[in-house]
Amino acid sequence: MNFIANFGKTGNPRVALPLCPCLSLSGLAGPACRGSGAGTRFSRSELPHVGKCKQISAMMTEPNDKQAEGHDRREEGQFFENSLAFNLRRGFNRMVDNIDAALSDCDLSSHQFGVLTTIYFGRASTPSEVARLRFQNGAAITYTLDRLEQRGLLRRSRSTADKRVITLVLTEEGRKVTRQCMDKALAAQDRMAAELRPDEQAILLSLLRRICED
Repeated sequence: MNFIANFGKTGNPRVALPLCPCLSLSGLAGPACRGSGAGTRFSRSELPHVGKCKQISAMMTEPNDKQAEGHDRREEGQFFENSLAFNLRRGFNRMVDNIDAALSDCDLSSHQFGVLTTIYFGRASTPSEVARLRFQNGAAITYTLDRLEQRGLLRRSRSTADKRVITLVLTEEGRKVTRQCMDKALAAQDRMAAELRPDEQAILLSLLRRICED
């Protein structure tokens, strides 16, 4: 809509300015709004009001940068400080680093040790069972099994019941190394968990078990 508003005394010079948002809303121009109507003609004496109207227009049309920044900060937090996945990953990586350092004398990684304990305690006896229990893909498990077998810590054999099934058995050396590393791995876990009270440790463990349930 274009309004032609004639303000000022007859005979005064007129100036055409763009449409004022105040005019588009009300069709009128008050003292603070003069100077912004599309096709609106104002006398030069009325031009000082133009600045006020432009400020109002900017407030109505420009994006609220502070609000947008606040939204971005909230969105950012959902991927970092307030992210379950991010904090679980950080905690896991920190635990892995601690156990890796503790097992350096055994020349084992925390991942290799985890596979050995899985077999040692009978939680898994085939590559697929190990992968399923540890939430890892088969290729990664196969690579780890190859390394452990090369070191003489385990052996793979065909199942007598089903030749298609590969069974995993620790060698005597594998069982010995696994037992030697247990106390070191547990001590590393305890050092990290020491930052929590016993009741907090129990709550955390319970929640993690719920998350990992199928």
